[in-house]
Amino acid sequence: MKRCTTALAVLFLTLLTMSAQAQTGWGVARYEGFRADTTGNGTLNTSWSTGNLGNTWNEGEWVPYLLELKNVDLTNTNFSDITVCYDFTGGNANARFVDLVRGVQIGTTNLGSAQGWPSDTIGTAFPLTTRAQLETAQNNQGLTGFGYEYLWAGYKKIDVDTIRMNRDTNGNAGGPADGTRCFTITRQNIIDAYGGNIANVPNTTTFYIYFNLHLSQTFIWNNNLQAQLNAPPTDIWGGYLYGYTALANDVRQGSGFVSGSSGQTYLTLGNKTVPIPVPPQPAGQISGIKFHDINGNQVRDGGEASLDGWPIYVGTVIGGIPISDTAYTDNTGAWSLTGLPQSVYLISEELDTAPTSGSSSGYTNAAPAFAQTPPSEWVQTYPDNTSTGTGIDGVDTPAPAVLAGYGPYSWEAMLINTTTIGNIDFGNHVPAPVCAVYPADTTICDESQVTLTAQRIAQGTPPYSYLWSGPNNFSATTQSIVVPGTAPGTYTVTLTDANGLTSSGCSAIVRVFPIPVFSITGDAEVCELSAGNAYSVSFDPNSPVPIGNITAWSWSITGNGTITSSTNTSSVTVAATGSGSYTLTLTVTDNNGCTETVTRTITVKANPTCSITPVGDVCPGSTGNIFNAPNGAYTYAWSISGNGTINGSTTGQSVSVDAGNAAAPFTLTLTITETTFPFCTSTCSLVVNVQDIEPPTITCAADTTIECPAPGTLPFTTPTAIDNCDPNPTVTVTNTVTTPGSCPNEYSVTRTWTATDIYNNSASCSQTIYVVDTTPPTIATNASNKTVECDGNGNAADLNTWLASNGGASASDACGGVTWSNNFTALSDLCGATGSAT
Repeated sequence: MKRCTTALAVLFLTLLTMSAQAQTGWGVARYEGFRADTTGNGTLNTSWSTGNLGNTWNEGEWVPYLLELKNVDLTNTNFSDITVCYDFTGGNANARFVDLVRGVQIGTTNLGSAQGWPSDTIGTAFPLTTRAQLETAQNNQGLTGFGYEYLWAGYKKIDVDTIRMNRDTNGNAGGPADGTRCFTITRQNIIDAYGGNIANVPNTTTFYIYFNLHLSQTFIWNNNLQAQLNAPPTDIWGGYLYGYTALANDVRQGSGFVSGSSGQTYLTLGNKTVPIPVPPQPAGQISGIKFHDINGNQVRDGGEASLDGWPIYVGTVIGGIPISDTAYTDNTGAWSLTGLPQSVYLISEELDTAPTSGSSSGYTNAAPAFAQTPPSEWVQTYPDNTSTGTGIDGVDTPAPAVLAGYGPYSWEAMLINTTTIGNIDFGNHVPAPVCAVYPADTTICDESQVTLTAQRIAQGTPPYSYLWSGPNNFSATTQSIVVPGTAPGTYTVTLTDANGLTSSGCSAIVRVFPIPVFSITGDAEVCELSAGNAYSVSFDPNSPVPIGNITAWSWSITGNGTITSSTNTSSVTVAATGSGSYTLTLTVTDNNGCTETVTRTITVKANPTCSITPVGDVCPGSTGNIFNAPNGAYTYAWSISGNGTINGSTTGQSVSVDAGNAAAPFTLTLTITETTFPFCTSTCSLVVNVQDIEPPTITCAADTTIECPAPGTLPFTTPTAIDNCDPNPTVTVTNTVTTPGSCPNEYSVTRTWTATDIYNNSASCSQTIYVVDTTPPTIATNASNKTVECDGNGNAADLNTWLASNGGASASDACGGVTWSNNFTALSDLCGATGSAT
């Protein structure tokens, strides 16, 4: 049966307007409570569900909830708060379903179907096979002290403060008549859970919020025991803060599974709701699975995994009013909607904004396809408009919904004569890769190569394998291949993706131009500082490109040389600089644009060292002055200019020069040349002054001393003198100075001689003779002791007279000049003025 009414088309317009939500920084993919259904044989079916949570819950028990956030962007400072509310307004006004919130955690791992509570072993779950195990889990949950729950592996605790617990939808505190209580998780709460540093928050756009709601207990309300719960840390985890005056006398009933109650939890943003457990009500149900149809054959084959978190849209028209709902596939790929009235439903899936990561292996296989550039896309493979099943038919999706990103085909379900339709399945896959080769068509020059690279340009799931084929049975399995100029032709590659889907063949054509064969000719060794060294190109007679096809020449040089001619012709000249070497490089370009480069290194030999010895002046008119060149395997060439002439050979290692008579210089020039190739040469010159500016050398005798009396002629020694240019310099006395001594007849005489050569260069020296008296006088006396009488006045007049005659003594000296003296002293004694003289 094919049916797509106008009313259903209106429905999809409604669906389109509801797909976008107003929150900033996050979106909701799933909001689930933990289901635990008794099968009747003592075992449990446990899973996360968006539907009725089952009838095994009792009041006073903890119900886990799991919220999956998609497209989380914590860098957005306008991040909308995440607010969860418990709504009691739709049912019995006396029913109270929730009184505490606890264990708020955040992580990046989706919890499995049996993971309701973390056990005392961190990260593991309590076993949930029987009702008794469920009771154990509900009563323990890893609780070592209120507020110290164990965390799931990879989860962090969120500290939601009491200020945001049990508020109304506006975040305000209020009395029990509100009927709705909420708690809020902020952006900063999430950052604080990871140490307060946003850099520590996992790099993902998908997060899971886990928390527990407590079903209130009737007996607490009946017996007014609320105040006993008002003790820390109860307040921290929420509750109704029973100490508030407005709540102290609240004696309404607890949950009690009041018939007709419709308590639910929901997000204020995203409008995702999960019922708070109440007794099950009869309702219609539709369900199906979402699977990764890897090979696109519209059948779920073995190994094709489920896809979770996928939006499934359900719409109908009841009483002329379009209604719609959204279900998300769980981690087994299953989706379902319950409590549906009888009607005809249109069920569609969304492709445009479908999730590309989840916990099932289907995303593990396909997620890399969406991380590529450009990303691959999901393609709907099942149903199509010919698909049928029990109570369902494949139909074309209404055009507005297709434009909004829904799959091209939908299911039409007749939920009229049956209450359950469970085969509304959807299949998707990532198509085979589309490939290209870069470059696709190229011509290269011989002796060069080109790299061909296979690229996936669309679709496909990485990683990819590659299979190349080409000329001469060529094959390769790498993404890129290198094609040499010796192997032109067509190269083809196919890509196979991770799902085994293979692209069509992609090809590239490689063509080859030949290149010229040539060399550089010229001397292999040159001399330092030489110029005009010529080099030219020589083409091989068998060159596939003749010299006439060359369109451009380019010479360059490195090392100890400089090109002194144009660099864009077939030849160059080079001037060598220092010794060592230089390298010439020639690149030619032919009329096909191909280039070839050759190089040649030339040795630059150092020039020989030229020198002339000895260095110094020569005398005017001197002959036979010998000058020498370095010894070695050289030839010699001497020349002279100025005040001198070469006497003899000018090609020997030595040369003899006669100086002119004038006082003027001559310049001697020498050129030495090596006797082997490349016959390097050096030239040097020496300027020799022809002059005599050196004075004679004159040497006087040493100074001497003689005793007086001196002879009439003092014994001076006439000095000798020598000169570099005058064999007989003239020596004359130029000064005589007599100086008196300190005693009579003592004196000294200094005589100075001067030697003068024929060029009036002179030098002087002096000799001094000292005449001295070192012999004392000779003294003789015949006097005897004498006594004289005093004259009565204290004077010895007779004594003075006697002394004046020297007392009969005499003295003589060879140098004369004797002087007399005495040391007479008059002394007084007891007898009067008496004294003595010696």
